[in-house]
Amino acid sequence: LMKSLKSVYLPWIVFGLVCASVSVWSIYIHKPDGQLHLRLMRCGEEASLVVQTPGGEILLVDPRGSVDELTSRLEARLSPWDFHVDTVLLTSRDSADELESLAQDINVGRVFLAPSSYRAEFGKGNLFLPEGIEAQKLLPGASVDLEPAFRLTLMAENDAGTALLLEYGETRVLIPNGVDFVEIKAAAPQAMSGLSALILDERDVSYIPPRVWRQLDAKWVLWNDVSLSPFESSAGLDAAAEVEFVSNGTENGVLSEAR
Repeated sequence: LMKSLKSVYLPWIVFGLVCASVSVWSIYIHKPDGQLHLRLMRCGEEASLVVQTPGGEILLVDPRGSVDELTSRLEARLSPWDFHVDTVLLTSRDSADELESLAQDINVGRVFLAPSSYRAEFGKGNLFLPEGIEAQKLLPGASVDLEPAFRLTLMAENDAGTALLLEYGETRVLIPNGVDFVEIKAAAPQAMSGLSALILDERDVSYIPPRVWRQLDAKWVLWNDVSLSPFESSAGLDAAAEVEFVSNGTENGVLSEAR
């Protein structure tokens, strides 16, 4: 009788052990590694920026393009046991529609609203957000410490978006977001020096020559657009489906490009 019971339950015991091992391994590989990760993700014909803080919080900046593809890419990066986005930052009113679709598939903790997304002079119509999500309006020039060592600062804004500066230790990343070079320099000249990386897209070079951005002498230029990059030796979504910039606060680099 005992042998019969063992033969019946043994496959289930083995199955349970395998599931437990997979769960432990999944939790381990998704643990925060103390580094800043900036991931540019191709989402159909547009692109989105996902920030993972050193402590593991997920910040999604202006979701754009195919929400299904964005969700799929997030699923590959986030733990299946804790699948959520901590914060979505909207710098454009146009991204609100994608946020509503995204919130149907992923739990979104809160939304930060940059002035360019909610102020009347930066767009027509009302801004509609999904119900049940905490929304916080940020003031021009606001700085937010998402963690003690990681700071997000709004540098300048216009009807295209809000320029952002990300700081982690000695790492400084400028994201113009369609805001004119001159406007950023006038509002926040400190944002234009000592840059580790520039994250640019097609809006930033529509009437500002690439050589002007090159003058900032950033170590890395990341092209967050599916169009052809006008920058030599840039890493971007013109040639890859996903690009990852990683920093430990002192050293940084582009460690992977998934095609």
